[in-house]
Amino acid sequence: MDNGWESYQKLVLAELKRLDESHKTLVSKVDELRTEVAVLKVKYGLIGGLFGAIPGIVAIVMHFVK
Repeated sequence: MDNGWESYQKLVLAELKRLDESHKTLVSKVDELRTEVAVLKVKYGLIGGLFGAIPGIVAIVMHFVK
């Protein structure tokens, strides 16, 4: 007499496998997002540095043009 334990055991194992697959998918997507964020940080850091340097360049040019 198993009192339904065998079918419940199969259900639990199936749910654990499903959750494991979902977890793996989420971890993969988080890794992709981390990579994308890192790329954007570098890209916009360079753009910010470039635009931040413009006032300095203009000041130097105006100093020598006087």
